[in-house]
Amino acid sequence: MQPTKIDILILGAGPAGTSLALMLLKRAPHLKVRIVEKSDFSREKTGETLPPQIKDLMEPLGIFEQFQQEGHLPAHGTSVVWGADLLQENNFLLQTNSPGWRIDKNRFNWFLIREAEKQGAQINMDAHAKFTGKIQSLFHFLLTSNAGVEESLQASFVVDATGRSASFAAQMGARKVRFDNLTGIWRFYQLSNGNCGVETLVEACATGWWYSASMPGNKLVVAYMTDSDLAPEQQLRQGGWEHQLNSAPRTQKRLKKTEGAGELKFWPAASQCLDAFCGEAWIAVGDAAGTFDPLSSQGVFKAMKSGIFGAYAALDYLDGKTNALEKYEQLVRREFENYLEIRSKFYQKEQRWSQSPFWQRRQDWVTLDPFSMLVAVENSVPENSQRNYLLSAKERAFILKTCTCASPAKDIVAAFQASALSYKSNRNIILGLQFLLQKNILKQVS
Repeated sequence: MQPTKIDILILGAGPAGTSLALMLLKRAPHLKVRIVEKSDFSREKTGETLPPQIKDLMEPLGIFEQFQQEGHLPAHGTSVVWGADLLQENNFLLQTNSPGWRIDKNRFNWFLIREAEKQGAQINMDAHAKFTGKIQSLFHFLLTSNAGVEESLQASFVVDATGRSASFAAQMGARKVRFDNLTGIWRFYQLSNGNCGVETLVEACATGWWYSASMPGNKLVVAYMTDSDLAPEQQLRQGGWEHQLNSAPRTQKRLKKTEGAGELKFWPAASQCLDAFCGEAWIAVGDAAGTFDPLSSQGVFKAMKSGIFGAYAALDYLDGKTNALEKYEQLVRREFENYLEIRSKFYQKEQRWSQSPFWQRRQDWVTLDPFSMLVAVENSVPENSQRNYLLSAKERAFILKTCTCASPAKDIVAAFQASALSYKSNRNIILGLQFLLQKNILKQVS
């Protein structure tokens, strides 16, 4: 089988992968770009709200005018019940001169795919790309279509846009760092006639929070966000969903405008990131690199922005700029650290259920005395190498090495800032130290 040689292989045709392809071909139309997507995007997905600022990403890609013709619903803001039993409005019109959009996610994905194809990207949907090795700077893949047709590919550069599975990055040795165990349970309701303009509502409850909004097709999507151990699937399917709705009266009231419900569906929604966003001639973008809490309403926006930054990094790398991927890593790393800060502040605004496990897990206050002397516990049990919590394996190893002899907490923070790990915020370093103390991996000494 004669191999097909391409410049860049993008694994995944979601917003991150297609935006990356669009920017690549906008700046370097001579490149041979292939996108391989394992699904056919026929599976029903929750809707999503795009902020008005999505225009700033679409215009450089040359697709904003086409997007406006897609018929997605306008979104004028979000109502929230958070921190108090009071409905608060967050209106986009107070921030910009235009609304956002509530999109049909699958229809939006297909829109981006069509636009990427127009620019010259070759796309294989419902196909599997098996990595078979790297020989003389070329990545080798065996591409198999749903019909069983095989093709051998050789790529100079690979982009992992496979979503939170980050399947190619994992093969390259990257590991996930998880920050919570959030999960989403959702279903569609059919809105009755005349009730298609239901704006977005976020409503906190004792065990998590609820999201609801109308979507194209006269549908209302309702999602319950909680931790995976607090939402047994069997219990929710056997009446637990309706029981939980009792804790969200404003969300429950919306169901009076509906005529029937779809099946309950579950999806992982934990905040996580990779301990390595790139390597020699490869990068991870979008949810493969890191996932944000749906509370941020940044899913598609973040994915497209990541894809655009990834395109710049790939082009610079192929142009011989050896530090291009390092700069990309630092940029994405700092953005994720900033996200963690914002996420923490928002969750800490809700204090009504301080004894609830869901909210206790998100009340990550700094309590460590900066002069506390910390030392590594000998023979401590390592975490699962496939997934660490709060700290990457590299960050954890750095702390344990620094704490071979007793060190003040403030000196450990200073050591971070003087190292290649300086992207990590002081607050998140301290939270990591507190986590290791809780897990008896570090101990305080006098």
